[in-house]
Amino acid sequence: MHCGVLKAKFVLMLTIIFVVVSILLVGMLITCWCLVPRLEHFLLFRPVKDVISTPSDVGISFDQCHIDTPDGCELIGWHMCPASPVGSVIYFHGNGGNLGILIEIFKVLYSNNLQVLAVDYRGYGS
Repeated sequence: MHCGVLKAKFVLMLTIIFVVVSILLVGMLITCWCLVPRLEHFLLFRPVKDVISTPSDVGISFDQCHIDTPDGCELIGWHMCPASPVGSVIYFHGNGGNLGILIEIFKVLYSNNLQVLAVDYRGYGS
């Protein structure tokens, strides 16, 4: 009978642990479900409005392009074309900054006689 009491206490303890862990997991899941959509924009998209430099700052002539979208948004692009291009690159930057932080990349591409069209995403750049 002594073993039966110990077994019952052990089963009760495991049941309590299971219930507590289940409640914690469900709580964490609900918290993630509520917070992730609110934090996603902050964590994934870090647009910067101020353009700190342009290709002309490193001696590259460029044309600034304005691309109108069907919903009325205007995207800004830079077109850089060397005298004798050997190829073309359409460049879309990552999720942080804007075209102004990529001048060194554009300088390398341009110095290798590559024509470059670089476009800022919605909400990035000027």
